[in-house]
Amino acid sequence: MLKNDNELEATKERIRYFQDQVEKLRQVETNPQNYRLSAGGYLAEIDRMNLEIREYLSLRPSELKEEAAGIEIASLVIDLSLVLMPSDDTTEIVSAIEDASAEIDQAIERMKKDQAEIDQLKAQTRAMLKELMAA
Repeated sequence: MLKNDNELEATKERIRYFQDQVEKLRQVETNPQNYRLSAGGYLAEIDRMNLEIREYLSLRPSELKEEAAGIEIASLVIDLSLVLMPSDDTTEIVSAIEDASAEIDQAIERMKKDQAEIDQLKAQTRAMLKELMAA
């Protein structure tokens, strides 16, 4: 996932570059099958990067910082809890572990949804390629 506005801008530039490459391929590649095969990789990467941008823009800056730091902080809290808390404070340790586990589960669910979108876009791209090849 994109972590800041600099990565956002770099990804946008990369998308523009890939789009330019596909446009050039359209102009110079005379064999339709070669074009589809060559352009397919660029188009899939453009789709993947657009999903990253979409995810980044769907979160407010404070959420991005929380998400980026969330797992690291949760891990540190657990580590520090185990070191600094007296052994009889197991309730707090268990709570910290449960909180960290919940954050990890949420991150995993977001990744699964993103992967499902990527898979759907790949399937749509393949279907379009088949249609173009049949034409």
